[in-house]
Amino acid sequence: IRALTVLALTAIIDPASGEMRLDIDPSANRLFSQNMSAKQFYDKTRQLFGSDETLIITVASDDIFSAGSVDIIHRITERISDVDAVHHVLSLSSAVDIRSVDDGLDISPFFTDPGEGTADLDAIRQRVMGNPLYAGNLVSDGGDVTALVVYFNDISDRDYIRGGIHKQITAIIEEEQGNTEIFMTGSPYFKYAMVDLLVDDLIWTPPLITIILVIVLAFSFRTVLGVIAPLLTVGIGVILTLGTIAALGYSLSMISVLVPPLLMILGFSYSVHVTSEYHQQRVKPDSKDRVILETLTHMTLPVVLTGLTTIAGFIALMANPIAAVKEFGVFAAIGVIYITLLSITFTPALLKALDRKPGAWTAASATRYSNGFDNFVDRIALFDLNHRRSIFVAFGILFLLALAGISRIHVSTESITNFKNDSDVRKGFDVVNEKLGGANHFYIVVEGDHPDSFKEPENLAAVRELQDWLEQQPEVGGTVSIADYLMLINQAFNDNDPAFHAIPESRRLITQLLVLSSSDELDRIVDSRFKTTNIVVRSRVINSDKMSVWLERINRQIEKLPEHRTPVVTGNPVLISETLTDIIVGQARSVGLALIFVYAILTVMFMSQRIGLVALLPNIVPVAVYFGSLGIFGISLNPSTSLIAPMVLGIAIDDTIHYFSRFNREVR
Repeated sequence: IRALTVLALTAIIDPASGEMRLDIDPSANRLFSQNMSAKQFYDKTRQLFGSDETLIITVASDDIFSAGSVDIIHRITERISDVDAVHHVLSLSSAVDIRSVDDGLDISPFFTDPGEGTADLDAIRQRVMGNPLYAGNLVSDGGDVTALVVYFNDISDRDYIRGGIHKQITAIIEEEQGNTEIFMTGSPYFKYAMVDLLVDDLIWTPPLITIILVIVLAFSFRTVLGVIAPLLTVGIGVILTLGTIAALGYSLSMISVLVPPLLMILGFSYSVHVTSEYHQQRVKPDSKDRVILETLTHMTLPVVLTGLTTIAGFIALMANPIAAVKEFGVFAAIGVIYITLLSITFTPALLKALDRKPGAWTAASATRYSNGFDNFVDRIALFDLNHRRSIFVAFGILFLLALAGISRIHVSTESITNFKNDSDVRKGFDVVNEKLGGANHFYIVVEGDHPDSFKEPENLAAVRELQDWLEQQPEVGGTVSIADYLMLINQAFNDNDPAFHAIPESRRLITQLLVLSSSDELDRIVDSRFKTTNIVVRSRVINSDKMSVWLERINRQIEKLPEHRTPVVTGNPVLISETLTDIIVGQARSVGLALIFVYAILTVMFMSQRIGLVALLPNIVPVAVYFGSLGIFGISLNPSTSLIAPMVLGIAIDDTIHYFSRFNREVR
């Protein structure tokens, strides 16, 4: 055991550098079913238009167009653009202005020289705020907040987090911001912050659980043996589990990061039952040479059966279509296997090895410690026997109330709420959501029936018509498409006359204007063949259940487009919304399969289908009460809360098996 534990520790932590070898992957991709058609379409969209993994840096000032603010924006833009992993940065310093000048059409950045005079800054303010691509999007309507949108090359989350890219960008901001208020948001920063949050949980949660367990063990056993044996068993089990995960090349997700605290709580009872039995056998007369044998004789079967039923409950999670939930089930099952084996091998061996004075804890002293608790249990037993019908009625009513609560469950996931309102992550998100049109971006991809479809005026007009409808909806902060670029270029081509802020009527003119306006930003909204275009929608909706309702309304609207155009809504918020259905279906499958497995094991254990059913009933009620509580208290069912059910079932089964095992023994 000692050698295996050391080996597991080296798999988790590099002994030479002290760095963690076990990765934490905060990516939302593992929450999606890889076979989901929407996920496959989303991946194709990213290949076509580039990754949507952008870092948004918000700069707030009384006047974002002041010389000081413009200088800060320019310096940050230039320095971040030089970071190797960065493709380009869109900001006031680099945004392209399309306008008519004396000698023709000028397509160049608003700020050709950041040191321009005040009069020029005022003119630039008017041009920016009059540009529908940037007003309310890149710059707030009040001119007090602007965004720097950082686009990255094709890099992994690990490269961004572990490769020092985030630290480089953060260092640049800290050096340049002065007294200016600057926040960050966007998927890369969110993932970086999630890793910090999850690592903190991994660091602080186990010690807190350990303190609570020490108090419970000390109060229950009142011996050093009773405290040390269960804690070491659980601790080694967790280390072996994490070491196995790392050795197999897996990483912890936002879901499987719950495995260590789960094993500490669930596995704790296994070793406690063995330790309790050891204490009971220890005080019997002439038990000195038979205490381990008697302990294992009484405890091996119930501990193994408890482990099997709990493992069955976690293996049932394999029926869930979400990859992260499947991983959680496998990792938890591995951990339960370790702790089950340790409880019937390591725990009794450790108890025997540490029990230096077997005769010191006599039957008299044991009786003195247990009298109070025994009297309490006696009163409970008498109460149960005298009021058994009332108890059945009470739990029947509780079960019905739970069913009523289950009918009120809402399925939702909003990871941003994991962060406190005063955290920098939440502040950056709120600034973009309130000032810059919305922090939840998604896309409507429209595919034509032939190349150059989106050089045709009627197709572009249909796209703009859909945008007009979207922008009238309260959930939308703004939209951007190829039609917007064309309208701006057409206006600039006609001496900046607002009357020409419209889609040209000639396909030939459209082709000419598109050649003139080629840019990185245009490549992100239309493909090189002009057969597929991408409408970027900025949404203020945070909750995924509300997003689902909103998306249904959009889908009803896009069905009105002509048949030869096939719009599809995609993006991270869309995938998360569709994942909610997977959560419901997966949870029903998992709990149903778990109960079938458990019933089968209980039936075999007691050699009776009737007794198996009786033993199953006390395990159904806690699971029902848990789900009912979610509905009653308005707590959403999401990937994390959906995993509590197997834990509840595992704990309930543990109690049931040990109770019935002892009951059978006492009856005999």
